[in-house]
Amino acid sequence: MKNRHINRIILALFLIAGIIFSFWIFIKDNTERIVSQNQEYINELTLQRGISIDSLLSENETFILSTANLYGRSLSSPVVDQEILSEYENNSVFDMLRFIDENGDDHTSNGVKANVADRDYFKAGMRGETGITHVVSRVTGEKQIGFYSPVYFDNRIIGIMVGFYGEAYITKMLEYELFGYEGEGWLCNRYGDVLGSTLSDAPENYLSYIQARKKFDVNEMRALSNAFYNHVDSPFVYQENQGTVTGFAVALDEADWMLIRTFPASASALLLKRANREGTVLILMLLALFFIIAFLLVLDLVLEMRRTREASRNARDVSNGVSVLFKRFFRLDVKEHRYSLIGGTWDNPIPDEGDYQVLCDYMLGRMPEGGGRDEAAKLMQMDHLREALADNERTSFRINAPLDDAEWFTCNFIVLRRENGEVSSILLVSQDVTALHHREQEEQQRLQQA
Repeated sequence: MKNRHINRIILALFLIAGIIFSFWIFIKDNTERIVSQNQEYINELTLQRGISIDSLLSENETFILSTANLYGRSLSSPVVDQEILSEYENNSVFDMLRFIDENGDDHTSNGVKANVADRDYFKAGMRGETGITHVVSRVTGEKQIGFYSPVYFDNRIIGIMVGFYGEAYITKMLEYELFGYEGEGWLCNRYGDVLGSTLSDAPENYLSYIQARKKFDVNEMRALSNAFYNHVDSPFVYQENQGTVTGFAVALDEADWMLIRTFPASASALLLKRANREGTVLILMLLALFFIIAFLLVLDLVLEMRRTREASRNARDVSNGVSVLFKRFFRLDVKEHRYSLIGGTWDNPIPDEGDYQVLCDYMLGRMPEGGGRDEAAKLMQMDHLREALADNERTSFRINAPLDDAEWFTCNFIVLRRENGEVSSILLVSQDVTALHHREQEEQQRLQQA
């Protein structure tokens, strides 16, 4: 019996030594792991922002085209009308709106004139093209992005309409934060020339800037330069005094530009410090746990402890498995028409408890128009739920409401309690079925094609 206890204690000590060794390996590899995670995070963040900027560019290009058409129709003669131009500028989404006549004279709403006949966008607009440009103002010296389209009068191009955004707008479009630290955002052409940046003292060329001031691997630098020139997406990594910086360059679809974002080195250092601290706490907790287990082994309670740990592990596995399917749980009070969060994660977009209609409005408000919102609103009504659950223990339906990182959810309503045969309490859980929904759509398309 004594030898058996000693063997078990030795085994526990070996386990402790194994944990300490594993923790040492964990600390050693933490930097690489954090860098890899940061790279994935900044890649996804930049891709999403690139899609947003492409959408914005497309909308503004459509807007300037419509504005140019309306302006041309409002003219009674091919001469610029300052009053109409001023009215259009006041109702425009742009910082500045300009009409440039066929001689290249730039007319502003306040009557100031300049000649831009040498500008590429003027020449393209006079050829009947609608597009996007970037310039440096000859008056203020600030960088601007513009949207231009030809103006027709009597089926003849008499000039072009141009809408400009200034540096303040471009900077705001590029700004972002990561873990409380401001990240660097850049907008460049394929040669690396900076069109906009979150830095107040931004250089003229991004590629030259990072090559001269950052610790960049030669092959990494060559790959990034090629990605710029060929207009393709590219991740990159470089070193600075604060640590490792990961970045991602996204090629925009609507313009021959590159969007660049970097994961701040300060944020990386914070994550590494936090991970190491959490690992230290974890190892101390595990050591304490195993010492307790060793003590209990001496007291001949090892079998009971093993059964307890096994039961705990199973419960945790079940809990983790359920959390994969269901992120949060709500209890619905049928009589009071109220909800309360009873489990799961929640970023508090609305209170954890309150009137049930608030929860409905939040979920329905995330649904796109024409995406079954009216039908979902009807199905979520408390009276409808009471009727649907009168003879059933659960009911469910699928909605398109972008929540968290998902697009499609199945809302499950399960009876928790009945009073006098009537439903009094309901459990609401939502399950992410985005992947399933897309697979079903793809299967339908394949069946239709077949």
